[in-house]
Amino acid sequence: MLSWINLAHDAHQLLQAFYWVMMDVSNSLEEAMDKADGGVKLHLMLASKRCNLIIEHIKIAIEGVELNPDKKPNREKLESILGTLSIETLENIKSTIKKLINDLASSGNCNPSWLSTKLMEIANIICIASGLLRAFSNSLKDNQNENTWRTCLILQTIAQDLEIIANTHRYLASNPKMLVKEL
Repeated sequence: MLSWINLAHDAHQLLQAFYWVMMDVSNSLEEAMDKADGGVKLHLMLASKRCNLIIEHIKIAIEGVELNPDKKPNREKLESILGTLSIETLENIKSTIKKLINDLASSGNCNPSWLSTKLMEIANIICIASGLLRAFSNSLKDNQNENTWRTCLILQTIAQDLEIIANTHRYLASNPKMLVKEL
C-alpha cells in the first residue's frame, strides 16, 4: 500500500504536470478567441477565464510545497506522470482548437454540427479528468499534513471548475446554432 507521503508527492507531481496541460489549453483558447466572434467567441472567452482560474489554483498548491510552476517538464516527463493517453488526448483537444481557428480564419465561422460533436467529446474527457482529480483528493483527505490538506481542497475546486466547463460544453452542444449567431 502506498504511504501518504508518496500519495502527497504524486498529487503535487500530478498538479505540476496538469498545470502545463492547462497552460497549453489556455493558450490555444486565447489564440482561437482572437479569431472568433459571436457565440463561439463568448464560449472561448468563458472557457479561457475558467482555465486561467484553474491555473491559478494549481499554482497556489504547487508553490505551497515549493515546487516551481515555471519549470515545464518535457513531454517524456509529462507522459510518465499523466500517461501517454492523457497527452494524446491533450493533442487532440489542441488539434480541435486549431481546426476551429483555421475554420474561423478562412470562412469566418465553423460547422455547428462538427463543433457540437467536438464539444461533447471534450466534455466527456473533462468529466473523466474531474473524476480522477476528485478520487485522488479523496484518497488524501484523511492526511493531517497542512500542505496535503490544502492540495485536497484545491483538487476538489479544480474538479468543480472542470465540471462547469463540461456542463457549458454540453449546453452549447445541445444548441450549436447559437454558437454561430452574433450575440
